[in-house]
Amino acid sequence: MARSIITAFFLAALIWSCEEIYQPELEEMENLLVVEARFVSGQPGQVVRLYRTVNFNDPYGVYPRISNAAVKLVDSQGNSFPFAGQGDGHYYLANELDDEESYKLAISLDGKEYESAYQTVPVLSEIDSVYAQYMEKIVPSGTDQAADDLGRLRGFQLYADIGRDEGTSFYRFTHRLIAQYSYNINKPVNGIPTDITVFAWQSMTPGGIFNIASPPEYSSESGIVKHPLVFLNRDYTIQKEDTTTYFQGWISITSQMAISEETWRYYRDLNRQLTAGDKLFDPMHTQARGNLKCVTDPSEMVLGNFEISRMKETRYFLISPGNENFLLKKIPVHYWIPDNGSVESVPPEWWESRSKTYP
Repeated sequence: MARSIITAFFLAALIWSCEEIYQPELEEMENLLVVEARFVSGQPGQVVRLYRTVNFNDPYGVYPRISNAAVKLVDSQGNSFPFAGQGDGHYYLANELDDEESYKLAISLDGKEYESAYQTVPVLSEIDSVYAQYMEKIVPSGTDQAADDLGRLRGFQLYADIGRDEGTSFYRFTHRLIAQYSYNINKPVNGIPTDITVFAWQSMTPGGIFNIASPPEYSSESGIVKHPLVFLNRDYTIQKEDTTTYFQGWISITSQMAISEETWRYYRDLNRQLTAGDKLFDPMHTQARGNLKCVTDPSEMVLGNFEISRMKETRYFLISPGNENFLLKKIPVHYWIPDNGSVESVPPEWWESRSKTYP
């Protein structure tokens, strides 16, 4: 018995002594120029953000901002419009874009010249209709995504139909959701304890991949049908200590941006990277190439993209009594709404309800 134990110990020690820790050689992607340049026609003031990438193993993950560049916008006539740098990697231009012009972005940095492809201002076809459909989603309820750790999320998916007149067929959407709720407090009014209703709200921005839309591939149809915009949780609750809250509905603010097909393909490739999920053949970063290049050194990789879009905002209010029934209505007046807050007794001017009337 003792001999067997000694033999087993010897074999284990031999195996352990042969094990080596594998240190993979990761591709160095440090100090690449990154350009964020999303311009919106019709809005005063355009911003370009410049920074550098850091190594994958960098313990801090702080992207160095570039403040010593010269940035300018050049139109098809050769006119240049310089940006003003603020010393924080942000560069600003106050000029509005001419819808009849095309533009390119030009950057001078450390003796090198960078340029984008020319971009025109897209023509936007407005959303024809927005509608909702009740659905239940299966979502992880914890860190373990085993079958017994999944939950159901009940709510309403908003969809949009977009026809095409003279507009583009390529779009990107962003959303801001505002959860309205109320609760009661008791406080003295003229010395008398009084129940007062507090109207409160919270804003949130859905995460995930870029929400982009285009007509179906390999189809002669140029319009977009039943494109998913955003999901609204029917059972959304807000907890407050020592009081009961009452959910008062969602305000959904959608920004519809008409973009070029080239920009749409850039976001599509980014989405493929974001949803790769450690598959055997993950898309590489080089597959999401924007329209920027280094003129003085074509072999240098530049990350980011220069885009010009045209934007249209739509707002909808949705409230459900707690089952599959719901009310969805368009909001015709676009009030300014703070991100978060609360007011007592009287709701703010923009507060939505089933019977709200508009000026």
